[in-house]
Amino acid sequence: GKVDMLTPATQKETFTELLSETLKDSGDFDTIKSIQENINEIMDDSTSDNVFELDKTNAKAILADSGMDDDDIEYFEELYDEYIGENTQLYLNNVADTKKFQIETADVIIKTDPEHAMLIETMEINGRDCIIIPADGNIEVNGITVRTRKKRR
Repeated sequence: GKVDMLTPATQKETFTELLSETLKDSGDFDTIKSIQENINEIMDDSTSDNVFELDKTNAKAILADSGMDDDDIEYFEELYDEYIGENTQLYLNNVADTKKFQIETADVIIKTDPEHAMLIETMEINGRDCIIIPADGNIEVNGITVRTRKKRR
């Protein structure tokens, strides 16, 4: 049959919308981080001339490996044809964001290289959901080296 093609930007946008809709009620930070890490791992393992086709079966395998529960995977499967289409070809290099891992809250944006995403965790502290980033080594704020706490005199 005929294979429909979407532009790379449209592939990324559509796949992001599909994942967002699939996980709107159950998408926790660790699952999304794991999906991103698994996609990046596949991208790293692929040679530059080997383009990884992302069909429904491949996508489901990535989601299952990322810890997504069976109900969400089933819902993803249902939405896949609606969002992407049965005969539409996606490529992992078009939907993956291999250059950055970005977290946005109402007040803050945190960006890092995807290979450092594993350092970021979420935790409840005093009843509030928090994003935790280990502060080992040098810390800079706007180019100024700082400590995490004041040194006692």
